[in-house]
Amino acid sequence: MKAIQKIGILAILVLGIQSCGEKRTEGDSSGTSLLEETEKTLIISEAQFQNQNMQLGKPEMKPVTKLVQASGYIDVPPENRAVISAIQPGYVKTAPYIIGDQVRKGAGVITLENQDFIKLQQEFIEVSAKKAYLEAEYRRQKTLLEEKISSEKNFLKAESDYRENIGHYEGLKKQLKLLNINPDAIENGQIISAITLYAPIGGSVTKVNVSKGKYAAPSDELMEIVNKDHIHLELAVFEKDIMKIKIGQPISFHLADTPSEVFEGEVYKVGAFVEEESRTLRVHGHISDDEPHNFAIGMFVQAGIQVESTESWALPDSAILREGEESYVLQFREKIGSDYIFLKTEVEAGESYNGYVPISDLEENKDDQYLTKGAYWFLDQN
Repeated sequence: MKAIQKIGILAILVLGIQSCGEKRTEGDSSGTSLLEETEKTLIISEAQFQNQNMQLGKPEMKPVTKLVQASGYIDVPPENRAVISAIQPGYVKTAPYIIGDQVRKGAGVITLENQDFIKLQQEFIEVSAKKAYLEAEYRRQKTLLEEKISSEKNFLKAESDYRENIGHYEGLKKQLKLLNINPDAIENGQIISAITLYAPIGGSVTKVNVSKGKYAAPSDELMEIVNKDHIHLELAVFEKDIMKIKIGQPISFHLADTPSEVFEGEVYKVGAFVEEESRTLRVHGHISDDEPHNFAIGMFVQAGIQVESTESWALPDSAILREGEESYVLQFREKIGSDYIFLKTEVEAGESYNGYVPISDLEENKDDQYLTKGAYWFLDQN
């Protein structure tokens, strides 16, 4: 029976060759020898099979993962990002750091000078000088009042002056500390004309908006420092997929320009507010500590959140032919002489995962062979 089938197919093949005239020559590898015996049957010579590095293979049982697609960017927690501004206005005297420089916590990064800094210190010295006198007068009037030598009016005046001075003194002291000026040094006569702005965190300088001599207002962002010790993913998930997202689910992601390099992470926090315009929910993802990376803050990423995992028969990506919304595989039927006979079969293919595509209706034909490499060559011939 098998021999009869072979003779029948061979006869059809011969008729096809004769009808095509010069369309096919023995051993031709240019691609013009492709014959369509029927609408679903494809034939290719062994020479073409070898020249196109085609391969046959059987389906494999592979894990199938359902992913929720998300997009977002690389970010850091708020405490790992610091913006340096001036508490009081001044003119930039020094700004030695540039973008990319590493800065340790507490390092001086910008100095500002302004005559108002000097006036503030002078005022503090004056208030400080009165402090001892007003305190002594307050205590003297209190004693005199207790001994009924002085009037209560004099005591209340001395007390008011003393407490007003204390308030003024402490307020100026706080202002000086905010400007990183040492009040004790001022009381010893050490007045300075410039103040220093210090780095509140250690990290990398990501923004510099100053130049020597520039006027810096309190509202100006002079410098930004970012600590990359704990970078994370800030993802946006569409409203329709929100109920599928759970803490701890694996995340695979890649940068926009390098889709072939995939990194791993997991869902750490799920937001509770859907943004009105985009109808998306924020999802915070941790990046695996063992992932080698050199991410920059703000890098755009495409991510897939694994919400379900099963197993299915699958074929490599290279075995699937996509034509519009349909998917096909080339099922190997037989080899007659030097010709390979394939049946173009429509299948229900899922989403690709780790280089394999799950096919839900492959169970009955799981032992057959399929063209697993070179299938797209057939599309190029059409």
